[in-house]
Amino acid sequence: MFISRWTQAMQPTDADIARLVEVQIQDHGIVGNARVNRRVTGRILNLAEGNFLWTHLVLEELQHCHTEDSMNDAVDSLPHGIERLYQRMVSLLSANWKDGDKELAKAILTWAACSRYPLTI
Repeated sequence: MFISRWTQAMQPTDADIARLVEVQIQDHGIVGNARVNRRVTGRILNLAEGNFLWTHLVLEELQHCHTEDSMNDAVDSLPHGIERLYQRMVSLLSANWKDGDKELAKAILTWAACSRYPLTI
């Protein structure tokens, strides 16, 4: 027996991601220069591929940039895709860790990435 029901697939759009970027820039004061804001927004839109999580994580990284030069460097080095972003995040986090810490972090990230349900501590 089949039950038919109406469904609607949600399609993220560039306009939605652009709005997210705009709001984050305004709320967190990521950058102050309109030209840099346009460049950041354009670069994020080109690389986001409709992925809101990627966009959110990138915007969190950009909050640590305090000069136009550091912002430009960060935007120029944005990775393509969520997997590369995760790889870069792990590399940055583990740069000064001991071997045991690296293995623990890798295990935690594996559990978090593969979990079907929210995890609690």
